[in-house]
Amino acid sequence: MPAGAPTALEVENETAPTASFDQIIVLDIDDAVVSTLSSLRLEGFAGRFSAKAPPAELRIAVGDTLQISVIEQSPALLTAPASASGVSPGVASIGATPFLPVTVDRDGTINVPFAGSVKAAGLTVEAVRRQIEHSLANKAVNPQVQVALVSGTAIGANSATVGGEVNRAGVLPLRPSGSRLLDVIAEAGGAHYPAYETTVHLTRSHREAAVSLQRIVDESNENVFIYPGDNIYVSRDPKTYTVLGASTKVGRYPFGSKNLNLAEAVAEAGGFVDAASDPSGVFVFRYEPLSVIKALRPDAPTEAEPTPTIYRLNLREGGGYFRARRFPMQDKDIVLVANSDGAQLLKFVNLLQGITGTVGNVASTVLTIKTIGATGGAAVVTSSVTTTPATAP
Repeated sequence: MPAGAPTALEVENETAPTASFDQIIVLDIDDAVVSTLSSLRLEGFAGRFSAKAPPAELRIAVGDTLQISVIEQSPALLTAPASASGVSPGVASIGATPFLPVTVDRDGTINVPFAGSVKAAGLTVEAVRRQIEHSLANKAVNPQVQVALVSGTAIGANSATVGGEVNRAGVLPLRPSGSRLLDVIAEAGGAHYPAYETTVHLTRSHREAAVSLQRIVDESNENVFIYPGDNIYVSRDPKTYTVLGASTKVGRYPFGSKNLNLAEAVAEAGGFVDAASDPSGVFVFRYEPLSVIKALRPDAPTEAEPTPTIYRLNLREGGGYFRARRFPMQDKDIVLVANSDGAQLLKFVNLLQGITGTVGNVASTVLTIKTIGATGGAAVVTSSVTTTPATAP
């Protein structure tokens, strides 16, 4: 018989290993499955780039500009008295002189008064500060040096690249105190689209990962520190799911919110077709990472990565509706509402009625014509569709 969807039994009978699939795992959506899926978190930036990694230690590059100041005790040899310099006016015995900003030359050095040529490129600000103090140790009275990175012009040295669906894409400098992923995206003007429709791709050296912007907002450990040279690409990736089978409105639907559960997904498609659906056979098809399958079913006979998985929900039970409310939908899920066994029987009965009804109407018509013809009266020819008066010869 023709059918718009398989029955629940037909779905379960097609899970044996085939040429295309090593093993299809079928799991009933019970309380244990719902709790496990709700608590599991797939690997994101926190696992790929380490959520405990410290802020990046910025290093000076060719073209960067530094501001250097020297402070020494009185009697000062290099610096002006505090009252003249305006630095630390309450301490008359200390003098300070800020030098003019210096730029790192092509050879990676800077020229500091009284200290001479100092290597800077590739070093941290603290390392340059210690070098200058060491060079001035015999030329000043207990010198204390302050070094600040005023501006960084070298692409990739102390900056990260942000592109894609942001308002101001470009190369953005990182803060010495540390810049996190959301900080950099905010400095790029933010994303064009809602967080639940946006995916953030992070590439660092030979490692890369992609995570929903909504997850980064919701989970603080996904908001990792950004390192010099990182590439961040923001793309729009709206989540959708597909509903098939004995549903009122078969089609593809957007999530429409940051979280979507199975009950909302079925309701969005108009619910079930009363005369054809089997509420005990609501299936969700998706590919799951092997780690998720092992957490749900440690004895699962598969090593496929990812693993084709079918979740079954029974909505003939009252508890099934509560589980549907807690079951999280994922991008590109397929929801199948199975056909009822009785729907096939009903189609068969209707087909028989159509055949027997047609045969009966034809036999009745022939009998009527013969009867009226024998009596020589007016005949009425009756069919299953219309009734047409006729006059006998």
